[in-house]
Amino acid sequence: MTSVGGPRVAILLALGCLLSSCSTQPPTGSIAAATTGPETFEELDGSLGVTFDRVRSGPGDTVAPLATVDGQALSLSRGSGFWQHRFDAKLFEQYALLRQVPLVAFQLASSQSDNKQNAASYASRVRAALDALDTSVIPVAQLPDQRTVLQLSLDMLDRIATGTQTSPAEVDAFVQRTRPALTRNFDAEIAATIAALAAGVGDMRSVMRPGEWERVYIAVEGDRSPQLARARYEYLARVLGQAAKGKRLFMLPYAYGRHGVTFLRSLMIEDDLSRVFFQRPYGNRI
Repeated sequence: MTSVGGPRVAILLALGCLLSSCSTQPPTGSIAAATTGPETFEELDGSLGVTFDRVRSGPGDTVAPLATVDGQALSLSRGSGFWQHRFDAKLFEQYALLRQVPLVAFQLASSQSDNKQNAASYASRVRAALDALDTSVIPVAQLPDQRTVLQLSLDMLDRIATGTQTSPAEVDAFVQRTRPALTRNFDAEIAATIAALAAGVGDMRSVMRPGEWERVYIAVEGDRSPQLARARYEYLARVLGQAAKGKRLFMLPYAYGRHGVTFLRSLMIEDDLSRVFFQRPYGNRI
């Protein structure tokens, strides 16, 4: 049988205290006089929701360290302490901006609408980026492929801007010519993403106390590029061990927002409650 003793029971005690308002006085009035309208039961859910919010988003210390990672940083929370390793924001911002250029050109070329003005406007920005490419922070070895993708995209945008209708065959030819360099660019971006995360994990482990790495919970927050979020998740699964997936390692959807620590605190509370009441880890009640 799972014991409720030890430091993690503090969360449960706090939860019980909030639910009961820490009062030992019996309720006044008779049971018969109690209101039993539909709103009475609806309020139960509302009260519990508020209580969970107070526990999981409050400053209460957690037994295990909680880490979150997104496209900007790897962050670690331990009770009231906070540590962060930030990635090279400029590099990954430029990667993302350059990556979308052929996608915009493809969308405009595939559309049946009159996109002359949109294509001309975007072409002027692509031309400026192409001229300034040598001053970017993109690694020099990747510049030829980046230049190829930008030039092919610019040629397509200029064609659309003149009002020339692009056929499906021409759009397909654009995709075929762009794909090799674009694929190499994205592979390089993924490699840079993993290298940055590996450096962050190394720094994080250096500030952890003995035994914390084996207990850390990590949430990978969603990215506008799901492939990049997946790459971070799979890298962490390799260093934590595949068994950590769904137990100490989680991936949140992009729409979830930047609330990874709140998610992890909520998960720990529900896991504690499940172990106490069901004698099983959370999510394994059957």
